[in-house]
Amino acid sequence: MKNAIIVRQTPRQVDTMLRAADLAAGLDAAARQLRAEADRLEKHARNERRRAEVDRQMRRAAAADPNADPAAFAALLGLPESAAAAWIARARRRVAADARQDRDRLIMRLAASGWTNARIAARVRLGQTRVSEIIQKGKRSLSRGD
Repeated sequence: MKNAIIVRQTPRQVDTMLRAADLAAGLDAAARQLRAEADRLEKHARNERRRAEVDRQMRRAAAADPNADPAAFAALLGLPESAAAAWIARARRRVAADARQDRDRLIMRLAASGWTNARIAARVRLGQTRVSEIIQKGKRSLSRGD
């Protein structure tokens, strides 16, 4: 330490430097946590996009082929067969619900056009009692503003 310059610092300066070092360490830790959280959220977003795409494919498959083979979809999408079977079952339920909703809308339109329940029932191949129930449910839904 031939040419070293020794600088004396007051206790206050030392204390300020220590607090600054602690603050810097805390900020570094917070930055690491934020990066980890951002990575986790990005992974979650990728998984959600993949799930949505698989759901669309399964829904199309269930609509196009009521006897879709879960094993074939599992191999195609890289999923376990049980997962593919569950996706297909869920997609079939959605397709059936959509079809029921379309049928119920048709029944409401025909009823609003003045068709009798018997004529509507013959058109949509349901019993008159079921047609009446659907119309009543539709009227309740309209009165609630659904």
